[in-house]
Amino acid sequence: MHFLTEYQKVNQTSGNKYGPVSESQYRVTSRLSLKTGNTSAKVYAAFKGYVMLFDQINSSNNVETDLVNLVLIPVSQNQSYLTPGIQYLVYRGLKRSDFMTANGSNWQITNSGTEMMTKFFG
Repeated sequence: MHFLTEYQKVNQTSGNKYGPVSESQYRVTSRLSLKTGNTSAKVYAAFKGYVMLFDQINSSNNVETDLVNLVLIPVSQNQSYLTPGIQYLVYRGLKRSDFMTANGSNWQITNSGTEMMTKFFG
């Protein structure tokens, strides 16, 4: 089993797991929620790659002002531990403030806040 987060801080119900849902449905993503008493959990990159950040859009088709989605694209598909066909991983619902700081009504990339940003700019 592989965890890309601090597994002791999160829950996953059987209804949110990756894989078959029924004979005609297959879930291609998995969802986690924080356990009671935890306000955050670290997320780890699964491989070396390029990073893109996108706004998180809610069910009403509005931008979530405090959340972003991070897309991790492998540098090379030849990495031996990648299953053939993996084009990218999407980490949804990450805190925007871990990557950016508010500057009036605009956001700008920050060089601190998370280990990842510190390593990018450190």
